[in-house]
Amino acid sequence: MSGEVDVEKRNETLASGNSLYQFGLPRAKDSDNYYGARVEFLTDQRVVVVFEKRIAGTRTQVGSYTTVSREKHAANVWFWVRAQAQGKSPTTLRIKVWRDGTPEPAAWDYQRTDSSTSLQGAGGNRRAVGDAQPDQEHAGALLL
Repeated sequence: MSGEVDVEKRNETLASGNSLYQFGLPRAKDSDNYYGARVEFLTDQRVVVVFEKRIAGTRTQVGSYTTVSREKHAANVWFWVRAQAQGKSPTTLRIKVWRDGTPEPAAWDYQRTDSSTSLQGAGGNRRAVGDAQPDQEHAGALLL
């Protein structure tokens, strides 16, 4: 039981004041119960990633933010984001980020496991985006 979300993301400007972020849901039972991958483009140009889980409307992080050390945010540059929720009891949660036009890295930038009972069944994929500045994106979701 796996779900995957792939997003190509471009921000027209650098983050200023607040971070810019992309949020994809590789496993979602409904709007109150899901695993969500969060990629943030920070004001200091770092790119950081984390998974969140939402159970009965309460959202918590799975582990802590991880910096994608090989990437720096730049305006008008496309980035690929791949997020997976794979397996059951535990579910392996993974994220990787890379610049368009460069090879996809073999290693995941973020990998954790979680066994929250209510999120272990099959679910669909959803995508959400939020930021305070103009951007462009292309997204796809795959339920395996």
